[in-house]
Amino acid sequence: MNKNRASFSKTFPWLLLFLAVGYLFYYFRTDIFSRPVPKTETLTEETLPQVKEEKKEEFTGGLYYFEAGTGGSEIFRLDLLTNEKKLVFTDKDENLKIKQIGGSVTKKKKVLLAVGEEKSVFASELYFVSLDGKATKEKLEFSLVSPQPPSVSADGEQILYIVFNNAEKDFGFMLNIVDRNGQNKRQLAKSAVTISKPVFQDNGRLVAYVVSQPEGDELWQVGVEEAVPQKIRGFTNQTVVSLVWSNDGYLVSLGEKISGGVKNTEIYLLGKDGQELSKLTENKLILDSLQQSGVLMAYLSYDFAGGSRKVGVDGDIVVMNLKDKKTKTYQKATQLLGLIL
Repeated sequence: MNKNRASFSKTFPWLLLFLAVGYLFYYFRTDIFSRPVPKTETLTEETLPQVKEEKKEEFTGGLYYFEAGTGGSEIFRLDLLTNEKKLVFTDKDENLKIKQIGGSVTKKKKVLLAVGEEKSVFASELYFVSLDGKATKEKLEFSLVSPQPPSVSADGEQILYIVFNNAEKDFGFMLNIVDRNGQNKRQLAKSAVTISKPVFQDNGRLVAYVVSQPEGDELWQVGVEEAVPQKIRGFTNQTVVSLVWSNDGYLVSLGEKISGGVKNTEIYLLGKDGQELSKLTENKLILDSLQQSGVLMAYLSYDFAGGSRKVGVDGDIVVMNLKDKKTKTYQKATQLLGLIL
């Protein structure tokens, strides 16, 4: 009996401990041994997280353009998204008026202006003018007398110009190049017939230009360093109205050659070999003043039933997305100066 009591007294504390643990486990149970299996569900368009798509505007950036007027000329920057225009330069209060504009706006947002007295036909001085709103002017130390406007490289360091020599010994049109400081003048090409529309490649290594033959215009190019002209292709009974470089080769506005002008111009994308890659327009209007940057191309559109563009009449600014050929029309302008994206 005493032995049984002794045995019970030893096991009783353990029994109480076991009962206490059992009670606590029951009271504070967490169902750790019976957690539910996560429920799986099939993802549908309704249950997938909805990502809000941002509408991407096709026409953004800025376009510089020129408006000629009787009281003076003005250069504006057009916001392609908002259609707002901002005046960046005017010659209304200048003694020397804009006679010609040298190609496109440079990467530093400057434009080359050939200016002269109001009553003069040709320009007498060259200026670089900033288009940042301050209209800072930089006079160049040399001048050009040419019936055709000069053309400036993208970095603003080199200038193309065309001169005509009437002397029998050296008769013809000459395409020349000069540094912006007036140094290093040299001839790149020469022709007995008209040379026009010279334009620098973006990297400044090549120059494209047009040679006008009786049977139609020709597209040529020449290296700035080696100065060896190369004919790219001819256009039978067609006139090159406007010409710019593109990433694929060239953008050209071509029109039917008619007596005293041109009609039914369309814009084409040409490869580096001059072969047609695509026809970009189908409107049979007069298309001029090409500019291109990235996926956007800008031009002026003139609706003249008679054919050739009339002097002093402005065209509608049209911007095209080269990927889908969608266009947007803005106000009128005299000349386009450059797209800035």
